[in-house]
Amino acid sequence: GKTLACKIIASTMKETVIWCKAGDIKEVDDINRIFRLARLGKPSIIIFEDMDFYVKDRNDVKANGVTVATLMSHLDGLEENDGVMVVITTNRIENIEKAIIERPGRIDSRIFMGELGRESICKLLEKKLSKFKRNFESFIKIIPNFKTMTGAIVVELSTVILKNALHKNKNPDAEIIITEEDVNIALKDFERIENRKNIGFNKG
Repeated sequence: GKTLACKIIASTMKETVIWCKAGDIKEVDDINRIFRLARLGKPSIIIFEDMDFYVKDRNDVKANGVTVATLMSHLDGLEENDGVMVVITTNRIENIEKAIIERPGRIDSRIFMGELGRESICKLLEKKLSKFKRNFESFIKIIPNFKTMTGAIVVELSTVILKNALHKNKNPDAEIIITEEDVNIALKDFERIENRKNIGFNKG
């Protein structure tokens, strides 16, 4: 959901878009450079993806206090920020420095990207697997009622479904056909993973 939202921003906005992934931020100079580019190219939008990886709460022993302080100073507009919009994404908002997300004027709005419901799951599966034939009418007839998943998990599910279809195809030249069994096996695999998480086991 959040990555898709960022892609929509990047592809539809006329403003300069600077998209920063977790691996792009290694030191203070990286943050300074990003804001300098944004101010030179304004109106602009900075997207910090997965911010919890590099701007942890200062109470966390792994937090980088210098990085946190640098980002806060830029968000406070010690330099001119007119025409610069900052978007951050995270799966763990509780891990981000509270002074960044809770102080007014730094991050003004929050949008919760909830899980997809059954109909949205089916639409995404239809889109990801539309190139392949199947022996059933629609995913809506297979996906259980009240099933919820994140968009990323649905994409993973589509990959597992396709792998299941490929695995049983002994003839490499034969046409790939996705069966209802391929979908059900993939769903059960994901249910087992989720159950392990819920009772405290590591995925593996």
